[in-house]
Amino acid sequence: MNKVRRAEIAKNTLDHGFIQDAIKDIKEHCHKNIETSSHDQKEEREDMYYLLRSVSCFEKILFKYIQEGKAALGGLKETGIKQLQR
Repeated sequence: MNKVRRAEIAKNTLDHGFIQDAIKDIKEHCHKNIETSSHDQKEEREDMYYLLRSVSCFEKILFKYIQEGKAALGGLKETGIKQLQR
């Protein structure tokens, strides 16, 4: 898949309300569970920490795809879906 197409898909993914809601819910769930955990729930807190890191990594990869697509199109300043379309 070329960089521009991958950027378009990544942008659509990040802009999709369902995906944004899911990411927000996961982050809130993790923070809540970390905050309300007792001192002896180390493993549970670590699980939440790693889940937060995974979500962050997912977002960073999508942003990277968008940046690569911008570079392939000559370094666009703004990445809107119309700019990414062929």
